[in-house]
Amino acid sequence: RPLISRERGRYSSLHGALAGGMIALPHEPVAAPLDDAEPDELTCPICYTMFRDPVIPTDEPRVYERDALLAFWRRRPLASFFGGESLASARMEPALHVREQVAAWLAAHPGHTPEGWTSREPGPTSSPAELDRLASEIAHLAAVRRAAEAAEAFAADEDRDPGGAGGEALLLLRAQATAVRLRGATGHPARAAFTGRYVRRDDLPLLAGRFAFAKQGDPDKMLWFARNGFWHAGRAADLGRQTGFLIVADSAGAPEHIVGEWQVAGPRGSGFVPAPGLRCEPDEAGPDEGEEGGGGSGGLSGDEAEAEAEAEASGSEEAEVWARQLAEAAPVVRLEGQPRRQRHGWTVTWSVARRWLGSYDRLDRVQVGGRHVYCRRGSSSRVLWFTAGFWHFGHIQYLGSQTAALFVADSAACPEAIGEEGVWHVGLPSRGWAPLHELRVRAGAEPPPQPRPLPSAMLPAFVGLVIVLAASTGLRVWLGSSSAI
Repeated sequence: RPLISRERGRYSSLHGALAGGMIALPHEPVAAPLDDAEPDELTCPICYTMFRDPVIPTDEPRVYERDALLAFWRRRPLASFFGGESLASARMEPALHVREQVAAWLAAHPGHTPEGWTSREPGPTSSPAELDRLASEIAHLAAVRRAAEAAEAFAADEDRDPGGAGGEALLLLRAQATAVRLRGATGHPARAAFTGRYVRRDDLPLLAGRFAFAKQGDPDKMLWFARNGFWHAGRAADLGRQTGFLIVADSAGAPEHIVGEWQVAGPRGSGFVPAPGLRCEPDEAGPDEGEEGGGGSGGLSGDEAEAEAEAEASGSEEAEVWARQLAEAAPVVRLEGQPRRQRHGWTVTWSVARRWLGSYDRLDRVQVGGRHVYCRRGSSSRVLWFTAGFWHFGHIQYLGSQTAALFVADSAACPEAIGEEGVWHVGLPSRGWAPLHELRVRAGAEPPPQPRPLPSAMLPAFVGLVIVLAASTGLRVWLGSSSAI
C-alpha cells in the first residue's frame, strides 16, 4: 500500500491518458510468450539441471541432486558446496516435496524435456536405506582424509603420544588397502610401465600424511602423495616431490579412494594430457597366477594383458591425433555470445561475462596442462588455459590454477574444439557459479565493428540537415569574401 500511495499521482496520470485516448493500445491483445525456462528453484546448484532425485542433507537445509552431491562429496567429503565449516554427517533425506513441484512443472510444460535429461521421466527416488548406505561411504572417506591430516601432524610432533589421536589416525590409515592396482590405457606406450600392482611400504615414513606404494617387481617405480594435492606415479628417486609421469589432482587419504581424472606426461616438452581410462583400485588378491614378480603388464592375466596391449596401441594412435590437433590449433580464437532468453539473473551474469568477450592470441611457447595458453588482445592480464579437465578464462596471476572467472568442463585439445554440449559457467560475487549456455569459443579473430546503417525513417531529416549546413557554410564564405573586397 505505501508503494501505491507514493505512485498514486503517476498512476492517475497514466490512467487519464489512457482514458482520454492520448496513448493508443493495440486493437488485439498480445499473448504473453510461454516461459519454458526451467525455474532456478527447481535446478540443482551443483550440476545446473532440474532435479530428478532431490535430497536434503540433514546438516544443511539445501536441496541438491543426489548424484551431483555424491560426486562433490567423493572429491571433498562432508564439505559444504557453498563454503563454510564442514558438515557433521552425510545423512540425507529425500526431498519429496521438490520432486512433486518438478512433476507439476513438467505437467504444465508437456512438450519440454529438461536439459540434461534423456526423457521426461525422472526415474525412481532413493530409499532411506540407500541414502544411509551412501552416507556411510562418504563418512568413511571423510574419516580417512581426516586421519591423513592428523597423521601428518602426528609425524611432525616430537612429543607425540602413540596412544593419542595421531596414533588412532595412523591405525585407521593402516586399515586401508595394502595393495592397489593402477590399470587402464595411458595413451603413451612408454608410460604403460607405470601401471600395475603397487604394494604399500609400511617401512617408509608418511608423505603428507599418506603411505607410499612401490610397484611389485619393479621398486624403482612408486606411487605417492605430495603437498601440492596430487597423487603421483613416478620414479623412486623423485619420491615425495611434486613430479611424476602419472598425476591426479585428488587429496584422497588412500589411493583406492581417488576419483579425479588422471593425467599422463607426454613426450618431452609436450605437457600432460588426460587419461580418462586410468583408475586405481584396491587389489588384495595378490599377484595373478603365472605372474613372476609383477613384471610385464603389471601382473595382468593373459586376456587382460592382451586387452591392455590393444588399449595401448589405440592410445598411441590417439596420441598422434592429439599431437596433430595441437599443431593445427587456431592461432587466434574468440569468445562470443549473446543472451537469447531472459532468465532470472541473466543481466548480472552477462555483466560479468561480457568483460571477457573478444579475441585471444595463442602463445606458442607456453603450455599448461598439455595445451596452448591464449592471451587476450589489448590486455596481457587476461588469459585462457586448461587445467585438471577444465578450460578457464581468468587473470594471469592464476595461470595454471583452478581459480578463474569462467570455466567449462571439457578436455578438448584446443578451445575451438570444445563441444556444443559444454556449458560455460560464470563466477558471480557471493552467488557462486551460474551457467551461460550462449557462450562459445570460435576459431578466428573477432570481426571489426561494422558501421550501422542509418534508419530509413531518419534519412529525410539527415538530408535536410546536410542541406542546411551546406547553405549556412556557403553563406559564411560569401560574407567573408564580400567583407574582404
